[in-house]
Amino acid sequence: CGSISQIHRVTRPERTIAMNWDVYPWMDYSRGQWRDWGQLLNACWDVYHASTAVLKRTAEIYGVTRGAIVHTFAPLDGAKAYKGKATHGQHVMMPVRHYPMDACYAWLATACRELGVTLVHPDHTMADVEFWSALANARVVVSHYAEASTGGLGMFEAAWLGKRLLVS
Repeated sequence: CGSISQIHRVTRPERTIAMNWDVYPWMDYSRGQWRDWGQLLNACWDVYHASTAVLKRTAEIYGVTRGAIVHTFAPLDGAKAYKGKATHGQHVMMPVRHYPMDACYAWLATACRELGVTLVHPDHTMADVEFWSALANARVVVSHYAEASTGGLGMFEAAWLGKRLLVS
């Protein structure tokens, strides 16, 4: 099971390995899909966690203490065209998806607005070619949330391109 987004595909939890990407203290784990995810993590054969932080938070929230850390990686096929050609443009890029309940959610947008700096947030809606161009030509790439265990794959991709990173 690749993530919570794929939970509907699980028919036999006892024969499932779940990839646990993220759990945050501001989510409501007592109902809905997040409750179901906790039940799956407790019932499945094994759990792979994206980071030590995810494993620790999963133990706190769901009581799941087993599983392996599978270090996050980013496919870099799209970035290869920009390797050595990236520029330091005039926009800030925040490649992590929207987490409106995070304590720092509005910080970056507010800072960019106050400074008159363009903020680019693809939110997984940009075509690949647009995404890679925006990432490669950002002045700085930011993950500003109070808690983001991996900072998003865009942060890995940006680091590989030699971009300046600002990470909470």
